Amino acid sequence: MVAVMGDVNTYAQNLAALVADDDAAKAEADVNAALGSVEKLANTVAKAGGKGKEKEPIPSFATPVGSAVNWLIGQYANYVKLEGLKAATKEAKPVIKSAADLFGRAAIFGSDPQRAELTKSFREKMDAYQNDRSSEANVDAIVDAAKRYDDFLQSKPGKAFEQMGDAHSALADALQNGNPSWPQVMAQIQEFAAQAEELAKIAQNLAALGTKKNGGDK
Repeated sequence: MVAVMGDVNTYAQNLAALVADDDAAKAEADVNAALGSVEKLANTVAKAGGKGKEKEPIPSFATPVGSAVNWLIGQYANYVKLEGLKAATKEAKPVIKSAADLFGRAAIFGSDPQRAELTKSFREKMDAYQNDRSSEANVDAIVDAAKRYDDFLQSKPGKAFEQMGDAHSALADALQNGNPSWPQVMAQIQEFAAQAEELAKIAQNLAALGTKKNGGDK
């Protein structure tokens, strides 16, 4: 799960970098970086889902038309970025959906064992605090335990991942159908990237919790 979300986050950040590019050469490089991250994500999802077959290599993105359309450099760069976003999100749409389905089936999210572990940790820290209220370390420990439990309750990662998948689908559909404005595209990419980054952190935090539970921090 951590690997899947890490790859999703990398893809999202590549899209964000593409939008920020100010010339066609940078845009082409970032489109291909995004496509590479889609291919890597597809293979990670296949492995996590128990399917060994890897995705066929995604063809590299070639700058549309090339120097023949070098009119008004800024407009040309935007044209390359738009075509690149269309290509990347089209390739990524079914992969992100597969990842969303995978997370929907993942027992690690919202599971009773995790809730029980966080509750146990909080109660232990509370008992230690009740025994010695003058200890600053005990105060810090209970605050930390409470925050981790609250973060777990508030995150609802299964639903959050579904929402991230929906945000990406909306972005891909908008790019393929019609002529979306740059402010609209940028807003949708920023929303998707922010959700991907947050979910990557959630996956890492839950993995860290599992490591501590199994004694991995000794």
